[in-house]
Amino acid sequence: MKRQFDSMRARRRRRTVFAATLSLAIPLILAAVSIESSSSSPATNAAALMTPSLRYADLTPAAASDLPRHSIILTVEEDDTLDAVLVAGGLSRRDSAVLTTEFSRSIDVWRLRPGNLVRFHFDAPGVIDAVQFRVLGWGSIDAVRNADGTFTVTPRQAHLRSISTTLSAEIDSSLYEALRAAGEQPQLVQQLVDVFQWDIDFFSLQKGDSFSVVVEKKFANSDEVGYGPVLAARFTHEGTTYEAFRHALPDGRAGYYARNGTPLRKQFLKAPLKFTRITSKVSNRRFHPVLRYFRAHHGVDYGAPAGTPV
Repeated sequence: MKRQFDSMRARRRRRTVFAATLSLAIPLILAAVSIESSSSSPATNAAALMTPSLRYADLTPAAASDLPRHSIILTVEEDDTLDAVLVAGGLSRRDSAVLTTEFSRSIDVWRLRPGNLVRFHFDAPGVIDAVQFRVLGWGSIDAVRNADGTFTVTPRQAHLRSISTTLSAEIDSSLYEALRAAGEQPQLVQQLVDVFQWDIDFFSLQKGDSFSVVVEKKFANSDEVGYGPVLAARFTHEGTTYEAFRHALPDGRAGYYARNGTPLRKQFLKAPLKFTRITSKVSNRRFHPVLRYFRAHHGVDYGAPAGTPV
């Protein structure tokens, strides 16, 4: 019995010694593997431990001499002056004054229409070497900088052309609104009124009245700049249709005639006012713009530019 107990105790001691040896061996083995892996690729280990250095100088914009040739385009807005636009585009006050004077030889620079475009071209060093001013309905003016810093200015007036156009519309509220809905300009309203002013009272137009007109549209290159004369027109008012055909004489005078050759021009006008649009119609409940409350309005108000003769 004692011999058996001694044998079991000896086996337990050997297991303890083996367990202790194994617990010491595992870290040594792992350390050896780690050291071997580290020593096998020192560059990789150094790259993993190296912290990148951020240099803010590398993030600054490129120098002007490194910029490519490029252009910017500015649009003339309401109340802009040509000088303000040229300076905003990058020209000096001196160069702006010079170009303003040169451009004024061809156009009225003090009455610029919103929508005109100014293009500035920059060379590689970032200096403006050319300016192009596109004037709606007129053409363009080019200014190219010379080697001595001065500008060579070349006006390029647009090619003018006329195209006969036919359009038709039905009146819902007014002649002005009908033409505007058809994409036409207010100028055509007055031209159509001038043709039929002896036969139609344009103050009494009704919903459902209609018209057709053949007119010359004028273009400067691709810009629409206005209308030529009305060539022919038909207007239906209160169930009656009126027609007008333009006839020009060799001396340049022209008039409008009915289909049977009767002249449309008569002694008295149906409506002795060249109105542009209806501003207020007959209503039993209209909001008064001054008194600020609703009240009856038994009349028709017409709008026209200041100075329109009656």
